[in-house]
Amino acid sequence: MAPLDPLESSVTGSGRLSMTDNSDTRVTAMVEGLLEYIAPLLLAADADSRRTASNPGLGAAQAVVAAWLADLADGDRADALRPERLDAALRALFVRALSLGQVGFRADPTHCEPQLQLGAEDHASVELARDLAEALDPATGADVVARFDEYREAMLTRMFAMARAAAERNRR
Repeated sequence: MAPLDPLESSVTGSGRLSMTDNSDTRVTAMVEGLLEYIAPLLLAADADSRRTASNPGLGAAQAVVAAWLADLADGDRADALRPERLDAALRALFVRALSLGQVGFRADPTHCEPQLQLGAEDHASVELARDLAEALDPATGADVVARFDEYREAMLTRMFAMARAAAERNRR
């Protein structure tokens, strides 16, 4: 029998491992890790969040995230992993992270760039969902990731511009 390629995950009828099986194994591991380690932290933080009442966008994002996580855990996982759902979940996870995070400056705002400070679980959830989209289907996933990256950059640019403007107003 030929040596097994460590990048492949299960033996096919030919005795070789299949890259498709490797992708399925990666996706399953990512979903299980998300559900076991990150989802409980997100849902607990959302249950205790006082910001939801004053931020309808956060409430909407939390609802999308909760429904997506429920479908991954108990519902139709295949539906939850469709590109449209992943795209919506990625954006909702990011809006949630931004809404619960802070934009700040390390020093004098006139001499440095603003920085986004996110909770570890918020950052991990966004990056894991992004990696999940890419791992599912390289062609379709790449489109989901590209759209998300454009969205993320536009949101960050807007947030940082608002933070600079607020810092400038406060300086006067």
